[in-house]
Amino acid sequence: MDAETLKDDAATEGVVHGESDDASGEQPACGTDSERDHAEGEVDAEAMAAMKEKFCAAMDNDLNTSLAVTALYDVLKYKTNDATKLATIADFDRVLSLSLIEKADARREELKKQNVAAGAFTIVSESGEADAEVEAKIQARQDAKKAKNYAEADRIRNELKAAGIELTDIPHGVTWKRI
Repeated sequence: MDAETLKDDAATEGVVHGESDDASGEQPACGTDSERDHAEGEVDAEAMAAMKEKFCAAMDNDLNTSLAVTALYDVLKYKTNDATKLATIADFDRVLSLSLIEKADARREELKKQNVAAGAFTIVSESGEADAEVEAKIQARQDAKKAKNYAEADRIRNELKAAGIELTDIPHGVTWKRI
């Protein structure tokens, strides 16, 4: 199957990846408005056409997917706005079927969940030093506060103060320093 046949088949299925070579010279539309709305800004049609030309040349060259993936990577380096990059990647991805946008969204959600979990409680030394024993006591104090055992939390705080450690409660954590 040659590239033209593939192009015709893809166009029939609503997946368009190349410029039309027919007599009308009409260029098919790329992407949908909803996909283009994911990023801020207007899609730069001229920049998108330039990036698409390289991608289509690779695909028209006996489906040279290695060059097509290189063209996809070049989109990230192209000097244009994020909306244009996102629309172009979504357009290329319809041909390559890599689910790049969906995977990026899933990864972003996963990182967001990790940041919330990691940001739940942090222990920071104002001097930058690390002391596992002090940090273990601070964590034990936090666990006692979480269990509403405030007497134990106060006892640990006083124990640390007697050892020359001053605690300062901050949102989502504690800072400590030697006094």
